[in-house]
Amino acid sequence: MPAPLGTIVMRVDNGTSVTIWERTTTSGMYTFSVATLTGAGGTIDTLASEHYTITSDGTYLTIHCYRAAFGNGTGTGDNIAGVRLDGVPGHPSGIWASVIVTYIVGYGGIEASRFYALGPNLSDWTYMGDQESELVLGFTVEAPDYPITIDTVPGSLEVTVDGFTATAPYTFWCSNGTSHTIGTASPQVAGDTRYVFRSWSDAGPLTHDVLCSGVNYTAYFSTQYRVIVDSQPAYLQIVVDGMTYNTTYLGWWNASEPHALGAPSPQPMGPDVRWVWESWSDGGLRSHAVSVTGPARFVAPFRTEVRVTVTTSPAGMRVTVDGTEMIAPGTFWWSIGTTHTVSAALDQQVSGASFRMESWSDGGGLTHEIVATRPGVYTAVYRQQEQVAPPVAMNWKPFLAAAFSLILLLVGIYRSWRRPYPFRGSKHRSLVTFLLFSGAFVGGEAATGILSLVTGVLAIPPLLGWGTAVDGTILVLGLVAILVPRGVQDAGPLPEEVPRPRDRGETI
Repeated sequence: MPAPLGTIVMRVDNGTSVTIWERTTTSGMYTFSVATLTGAGGTIDTLASEHYTITSDGTYLTIHCYRAAFGNGTGTGDNIAGVRLDGVPGHPSGIWASVIVTYIVGYGGIEASRFYALGPNLSDWTYMGDQESELVLGFTVEAPDYPITIDTVPGSLEVTVDGFTATAPYTFWCSNGTSHTIGTASPQVAGDTRYVFRSWSDAGPLTHDVLCSGVNYTAYFSTQYRVIVDSQPAYLQIVVDGMTYNTTYLGWWNASEPHALGAPSPQPMGPDVRWVWESWSDGGLRSHAVSVTGPARFVAPFRTEVRVTVTTSPAGMRVTVDGTEMIAPGTFWWSIGTTHTVSAALDQQVSGASFRMESWSDGGGLTHEIVATRPGVYTAVYRQQEQVAPPVAMNWKPFLAAAFSLILLLVGIYRSWRRPYPFRGSKHRSLVTFLLFSGAFVGGEAATGILSLVTGVLAIPPLLGWGTAVDGTILVLGLVAILVPRGVQDAGPLPEEVPRPRDRGETI
């Protein structure tokens, strides 16, 4: 017999005790605690050798009867007049059994009497019968209907009630105490936005049972947005939350939740080509934190750089690259399409050797522009020049000294020969005169010339230098010593002296 509409089944374990009225000649009342009935169970033994076992599964009450002996006919023994559940909150008078779940009729039992065990009327009873018989009873109470609303945050998401799918908020009516299953789906996707279940307002799992009691229920969701992180060109490395990806990153991020983006740079594509990070589409630094409030795409553009070497042949000479002078060779990373200026001096000296530039390896001029389109080596080719001995400065000092010596020599000879000094007792007055007044100056002048020729001292030029001053001084002093007359007292001729012939025209 099902429970009537507007009622609910009251579980046995909602109460504290159960009282049974058994009829054997007279009615007997037996009370058992719910703890006993849901545990080991209770028993009743009557004067008619009827043995009852009373148990409960927490919801219903089971009365099992056994009597080995049995009488003839019907209506013989094992009779239950009534059963009451006590101790249920809100029901101080107890709740009488009102539902027969199952009924097994024993020998001599009367099936039509099965309903007599229901309700508070103890004047009639159910004839269960001898040997094996069993009666399973339930307890019901009237329950009011409540409107229950199932909602979501954010709103308008799907919910289920007893297997029926609806859009929140969804309201249904239920009787107080009845059990219903509520649930929701997760994730729920709407384009580039999705909603992931977080919790129910009653802390229950995604799908769970609730008792109708006028309480509303709300499912809370986290809002997530589709996020794409990519490089340009594709398939370069990007870093999302510490993980490195070599392809496009696709993920779902909670709204306003912080995440970390990064772009390794440079990324080599061989020994002479590499990719270098330029920027992020959101304007952030190479490594920076981001959060989203809607679907988002983050792109990291990279530029291509090529290795370029600028050198000279032979190496070690100076070149200028983009205005900066350096000693070759120098290696640079230039972005594709950029323009750079290289130059080299026409003449250079390295380790005392002279070199003259012949050409650049790309055919450019001494100074010319290069557009970076691929890796390369640009060489300024130089050729060594023949060494030319520097001109030796002429030292005119020896010549001047020789000329002045010659003047002094000639003047000294003339003075000594034509007008020798009248030395007393001298046989060779001319020679003595020359040696005394001219020889020292001639020899001194010649000595300064030889010294300057050998050592370079007193060199001329400069014209107005020490060399000229020394030669001039010796010349003047020598001329003065040779030409200025000197008076000396004559002691008379020696005996051997032969009178000197007079010059023509000389007065006697």
